[in-house]
Amino acid sequence: MRITSPVITMDVDIEEIIVRNSNIVLSGFAGVEEIEAQVSALEARSLMFKLMRISVLTLLVRSFFAPKE
Repeated sequence: MRITSPVITMDVDIEEIIVRNSNIVLSGFAGVEEIEAQVSALEARSLMFKLMRISVLTLLVRSFFAPKE
């Protein structure tokens, strides 16, 4: 995934997703730095509903049939 802001652009690789203390914890790397993001259940639910748009779902379904990069 790519994160972009006016100050910096970086590639983020999520290596592991676990549940800790009622949060979803995403661990991985941003460049060479280890990172950890914590998402509450309410935040994850909100994100899930935002992703349930027809354009996003169509893109995800098409990705199953696209050639591997």
